Order: sequence, then structure tokens, then C-alpha cells
Amino acid sequence: GGAPDMLNTETHHTFEIQEFRRPEFEVKARNESGGPYFVDGQALFAVQASYYSGGPLTDADATWEVDGTPTNYTPPHWPDFTFGAWEPWWVYCHDELDEDDYDEESDNEQSYTGKTDPTGTHYLQVNFSPEGDPAIPPAPQLVKAEATVMDVNRQAWTDTAIVLVHPASLYIGLRSERYFVEKNTPLKIEYVVTDLEGNAIADSLVEMTAARLEWRTHSGEWQEEAVDFQTCLQKSTTQPGLCIFETAIGGKYQITAVVTDPSGRKNQTSFTRWVSGGRVRPSHKVEHENLTLIPDKQIYQPGDTAHILVQTPFSPAEGLLTVSRSGMLYTT
Repeated sequence: GGAPDMLNTETHHTFEIQEFRRPEFEVKARNESGGPYFVDGQALFAVQASYYSGGPLTDADATWEVDGTPTNYTPPHWPDFTFGAWEPWWVYCHDELDEDDYDEESDNEQSYTGKTDPTGTHYLQVNFSPEGDPAIPPAPQLVKAEATVMDVNRQAWTDTAIVLVHPASLYIGLRSERYFVEKNTPLKIEYVVTDLEGNAIADSLVEMTAARLEWRTHSGEWQEEAVDFQTCLQKSTTQPGLCIFETAIGGKYQITAVVTDPSGRKNQTSFTRWVSGGRVRPSHKVEHENLTLIPDKQIYQPGDTAHILVQTPFSPAEGLLTVSRSGMLYTT
């Protein structure tokens, strides 16, 4: 045979070369105050700069960048319960989220400047604000304070301190046996109220709602709108409680539970469950549409039977199901 064809390929990579400067001092940021931290409280951060040769770096420029990012917090001892905002794990597997759903950049970054004191230290007190957009549910935040200290030779070093800020001293967790049920089968939602250490707390008012999400058009765009609200009000105990919601109409249901701590601070958990027979978003264009498979739970043991809810973009329709495990098992 003849010689193989040669493929002309190119790869480009850029990198930056900087002049090496031996570090003359070190910077350490720390949290001076003790937690836990709450949305209506404050934290004291400190940054200290000191020469490797000995002695503090005094009267040096110190710059702080502070911002908060929403995060999740799960109290211990309740691994089967959901705390905070839940997202379907299969959505990430199939790239069904919009790009905006992955954008977690904070828009509340704040900058502060100062000078190090005779000990080479600069302190920054951050007051957390409970005020915010009422449309954004309460959630824990990771507050990051990044400190940069620069000496007279324009050499700068940076360090970061991070604290977790809780929306309230109580958390509420939700659990259901299945992700979806058949129409007219009640949705049974368990809940538990805990403190930060995971201890179950009794006598806290739990406000839980279930709303069916229906596709409607607003200004020419399809949006999910909550309709058919059902409410469950109960007092928590040291054991999981139960709320039951009717499912006369198929579709997607949003379950939201709110608890208020003794200081009047609210915390919230929400997740989505499905009822067979619902409609997906209508499409009036010729476009590639999605078919979604929703399992009844996330983890199965050998011998279990998996029930899959198939959400089709149009009906009536015919489909081909393929089941494989290390090779083809069967089709139907």
C-alpha cells in the first residue's frame, strides 16, 4: 500500500512570561469574628502583612473585594431530605438548562480601601443586609472577602477569607417517595424543621404550598405560571411531618415550604414533582423539540422496578424505547 496521507494540523496556545520577583512579604486574611453568621448580622475580617525578613508591613495600601454567592446548606443527619432550591439532576445530564441557569456571577461585589496599621493589619467590618429582591427566595450565601496588600515597590499579594451566611437559624427539609405520581394519586410530602446542627425542632409553623405550573404566553413568550394553589399549615415536631396534596390535573407541580425562626427570619425549600398526563410547552415553530424521561427516584437496588414518566412534545405519537447495560438488552 501507499504511504498514508499527511494531515496538516495546527494548535495554538498562548502564555504570559513575567519577570520573577522574589516575594518580600506575605499576606494572610482571616475571619476575626465567630460564627454562625446570619443575614441580619455582620462579620469582621482582617488582613495582616509581614515581611519575610521580620516585622510588619505598615501604612501599606489594602484593597478589599467583597461579594456573596448563593449556595446550598444541608444540616447533618437528614441525607434523604432536600434543603434549599432543588434542580432535577437529569436536566443537567441532557443540557436542557439555559445558559443563564449556569451564570452564578454575583452582581453585588463591593470594594473597600484602607491602610495597614502599625501591626501590619487592616480590619474590615461587613454588615449583611436582610433587604433584597422579594422575588428571590431566601438562601444561604458564601461571602468572600479578598484582600490585596501592596508595598512601596508596587509588589502586591492577595489572600481570601470566606464565611457562610445563613438566612435563618432554622432550615426546612422536604422529602417524597417518588418524583412523579399518576393523576388523582395524592402527592405525599414529608418535611422536617432543624437547626444548623441538624437537631429536629418542634413547634415551628410550617407553611407549605403546592402549585401546578402551566405554560402561558406573556408578551409573546412562553412562561410557566403557578396556578391551582393548595396550602398546608402545620406545626413541626421532632419527627418528620406530612402534607398531602391532590392531583386532579396532570402536569408539573412546584412544592414550596417556608419556616420562620424566633427572630422573624424566613428560610425556604422548594422542589418540583410531576403528575402524569400534563402538557409540555406548546411549540408553534418547526424546531428541534425535547423528549424528557423522568424517573420515579434517583437510586435503585437490584431487583427494583424503575418507573419512567415520558414527556413527549406532541401527542399522539409512537416511540422506540431502547434499554442497554454494557450492550443492548432489548427494544420495545
